[in-house]
Amino acid sequence: VFLHYQQIILEKERRKHGNDWMQAYWMPTEADKGTIALRRWLDKNGGIAWSPGVDTDMAAMPDKHLLFDTYKTHTSQCTSCQKALRWTNRLNKVFKYSALACVSAGIVGTVSWPLVASGAALGGATLATEKVRKMFYEVPFHHQDND
Repeated sequence: VFLHYQQIILEKERRKHGNDWMQAYWMPTEADKGTIALRRWLDKNGGIAWSPGVDTDMAAMPDKHLLFDTYKTHTSQCTSCQKALRWTNRLNKVFKYSALACVSAGIVGTVSWPLVASGAALGGATLATEKVRKMFYEVPFHHQDND
């Protein structure tokens, strides 16, 4: 996301002032050597071609869901994350149905508070695994909320 917006700023600088990346960025540290080498290589070799049918106007991307789409950009290609997602889905189902079973058993007839409490704890675990599961698909980021 940050790189996307940084590239938009760089493109605006190029269009407005004719500044290329070397004039727009100040990169004084050793850690910047890799970035400088990559940029020089892209300049020398003509960059990387866009796929056919892709809009090259970077400012035209209004949908932030595309920028935060974790599934398409990572999970779908990472075998470790795919395995973790499968386990998260399984755990979520186990917690959900166990919570329902505990609460149902706890309130039928004489109320069993330990079963109801277990159901509530498993319900909390269900919510936690659902939150983790969603991060395999999208991790929205709002800079103003970042502490």
